[in-house]
Amino acid sequence: MSLRQNRRRRVLTDESASIDFAETQRTPQSTTTSYAPAVERVQVRRVLDLLPMRYRTLVLLFAGGVTVIAGLEVLHVWLPEIARLTPIENLTAIDLASGRCVANWFSSCLVGVTALVGLLIYALRRQRVDDYHGRYRLWLWTVAALLAMSVDEIAELHRLGPAVLSWATVWCTLTEAQLWGIVAGIAAGVLVLRLLFEMRDSKLSLAALVAATACLTGEAALEHGWISVTEGLNSIVLASSLRMTGHLLLFFALMVYARHVVRDVAGLVPARERKVKRRKASKPAPDKEAAASVSVDQAHKPRPHFSTSSDLKSVRDDDEPRSSQPARGVATATRSATATAREEVATAVDTRGMTRAERKRLRRQMKQDQDSDD
Repeated sequence: MSLRQNRRRRVLTDESASIDFAETQRTPQSTTTSYAPAVERVQVRRVLDLLPMRYRTLVLLFAGGVTVIAGLEVLHVWLPEIARLTPIENLTAIDLASGRCVANWFSSCLVGVTALVGLLIYALRRQRVDDYHGRYRLWLWTVAALLAMSVDEIAELHRLGPAVLSWATVWCTLTEAQLWGIVAGIAAGVLVLRLLFEMRDSKLSLAALVAATACLTGEAALEHGWISVTEGLNSIVLASSLRMTGHLLLFFALMVYARHVVRDVAGLVPARERKVKRRKASKPAPDKEAAASVSVDQAHKPRPHFSTSSDLKSVRDDDEPRSSQPARGVATATRSATATAREEVATAVDTRGMTRAERKRLRRQMKQDQDSDD
């Protein structure tokens, strides 16, 4: 044991010596700084501080997004008038039918920021102590889906879906585009339903998510021709408006829910009351002491409801002298008293703990005592 302690002491001594040597070898230039000492007291802002906690800020962000969407739609409507001033080849940035327009860039950035918000929600939700089933992992799937949507706005990844599922068209009568639409719709529907269940505590974010789902579903229906557009209405403007509005509502929904999670972490959200299952009232068990204290009398012999007395007397009774009648009455009274006492003793004896032979022996002894008394 002493050798181990000596070795530990030598190691600690060597480490302290090396630290002292490194400090002495530092040059004055490495310790100098170009900033004042007060800069060390400046705290770096956390990521949570970037989340708006006031509804006014959230409303202003949503209003700014609506303004940008309206401006892009107006520029596309005025595209023929603007084309008189410059060739139309130079106006692809405001042409919503082009794949390189500003609207696609705006949607891509908006969905990308929404993915970052979802990642922040995941970082907070995974610390919840009562999430025994690990439902916080849903936000990883949400972030992955949002990143795919962000890249799809620029690179058009959805065009690869039908090509990937082309092998499955051999076993079904659906086309590649229809099969891809069914698979993507089922995956998106399951994810949205899980998000609705996850965000049920925040009513505003829940409503925004439902509205975003409706807008994106309407845009997909217009793109695939499931909904016909009336004459005089530009289908390109309507589809792009629904797509950008859906992305903006999705961003607003996750921002509101992130605010809700931050307030929940700070303890500012009241706990949700859990419903307690009603249990059927069980019958109360009988009290053993009360049952033991209750005594049950023996069954009495039934008495007839009519009189059994007779006026006829026995001849033997008349023949006997009157002097012997009091003595017989005394003997009869004595025997009845003895029999009554014996019956009381017999009833007082508890035969529940006796064996069958002991009970038979007890009855035989009691019968003998009765015969001897008689």
